[in-house]
Amino acid sequence: MNWKTIKEYTDILFEEMDGIAKITINRPKVYNAFRPLTNKEMLEAFAICRERADIRVIILTGIGDKAFCSGGDQNAKGHGGYVDENGVPRLNVLELHHAIRSIPKPVIAMVNGNDATCKRLKKYHDGIELIPNNPTYEPLFFSNDEINNKPVRIIGKVVELRAKL
Repeated sequence: MNWKTIKEYTDILFEEMDGIAKITINRPKVYNAFRPLTNKEMLEAFAICRERADIRVIILTGIGDKAFCSGGDQNAKGHGGYVDENGVPRLNVLELHHAIRSIPKPVIAMVNGNDATCKRLKKYHDGIELIPNNPTYEPLFFSNDEINNKPVRIIGKVVELRAKL
């Protein structure tokens, strides 16, 4: 797979390949914990995905094999909450949750670790296949029509948001 960078960021990797965007939280030293900058960059990446017609599916993941995301970065916590580099409280993850839930494209959470079921995604001309890490689960194929219809699917412990909730 040849992923191409869409835009350079500090806290995330934002890449694309064959109509699939991948947003990767890239803060392994703090187990991919969020700080205000992480939230800001992810909101921008999801806004770009929303506006680009050539992006049809979005994968959200975390770098490494230790954690998808460990929550808020305690190093960025101040008296008013999580503060940015200017000391202003700004970590409103509800904005990000809304962006993920309201985007009219499938968002696949690819969770790292031994319990994760989805580790790989294969793109075909007529759809995508989710290939589980855990052999208890069968691979799942979604046709392009199914992707466009955006139903909500729960696959083992991997939740795939595919419509407004």
